[in-house]
Amino acid sequence: MKSKWSFTCEISAPTQDPYLLIDFINQSNSLLFDCGVKIWGRIKTLLKLEALFISHAHIDHLIGFDHIIRALLGENKHIDVYGPEGILDRIASKLGGYDWDRAADQELTISVHEICGEIRKTRVFECRKRFVPSPVTQTRIENQIIRQTRDYRISAARVDHGGSPCLAYAFHEFDKLRIEKDAMDQMGLKPGPWVGDLLRTVSAGKDLPALVHIDGAEFPAERLKNDLIRIQRGIKIGYVTDTELTDTTIPVIRDLVDSSDVLVCESTFLDEDREFASRFHHVTAAAAGKLAREARVGKLVLFHVSSRYLPDLYRVAREARMYCENVELSSAFLKNRKSGSRKLKMTAGSE
Repeated sequence: MKSKWSFTCEISAPTQDPYLLIDFINQSNSLLFDCGVKIWGRIKTLLKLEALFISHAHIDHLIGFDHIIRALLGENKHIDVYGPEGILDRIASKLGGYDWDRAADQELTISVHEICGEIRKTRVFECRKRFVPSPVTQTRIENQIIRQTRDYRISAARVDHGGSPCLAYAFHEFDKLRIEKDAMDQMGLKPGPWVGDLLRTVSAGKDLPALVHIDGAEFPAERLKNDLIRIQRGIKIGYVTDTELTDTTIPVIRDLVDSSDVLVCESTFLDEDREFASRFHHVTAAAAGKLAREARVGKLVLFHVSSRYLPDLYRVAREARMYCENVELSSAFLKNRKSGSRKLKMTAGSE
């Protein structure tokens, strides 16, 4: 199985308001987890937004919502918003705080989904109806999966942040079939409609024809399948913030983010300040490192760090590395990585 990134992954800098942006390459959709203040002004990015996943309603995680609405007004667009218990009333209050007397011709629609254990409560807010919410509908959640498309699924789990309902999330991209370009070049083949036909037939598990016609020549379909098609392994990313890792929450979060390629996890305090971490229900760097090791993640990326540790934020990474070898601060997650012939740009709080 080959691993190749099909999206860019952007994470807020360590002491910034938190967010994680997944922006699919050569596609018109993106996903946003939390919306700290730094998403303001990101018009091009927000126009691609397909869904927003809110961990909880503290201001540093939700303050960018108004700007998202401002950026999308006038667009014929539908977005989904997911969040913990209470998110329906909070979004309704935000939208109800403005006058919408000139909104009749606007086509923006927002579906808000409140995750309550195994139940999802949904209300629809349409701009042309002045964002007056629809009646609540309820559906059952299976296996923690709150959203699924042909390309990915999102799972969520309730975590402990004191008096604030809070969710942790896991993004899991599905495996894909793709054509190995180098192998195609070696066979002297050029791209064409036959590529899509072959991939769709194999993906659907249908019987292949005996021969495939390409530029006037015939090729055995089974040979093309074996020589050209490769599996692109889907990437898994865990997102954990604003919680306390306890005997109760650790198994829940560990199962959610198990075997993630990247775990984006808060590390608000150092272990020397674990009393503050417990009082305010946050994760220490040491606890994040232990979680990453137990969950067998590929890389641990630390964010949502207290500014009390400035200017030496790398103390936080050093502490986590006592338990997990592959650790970076989100600010260090600013590099290009080669994935096949394509570079993946991973940024921290910049466009």
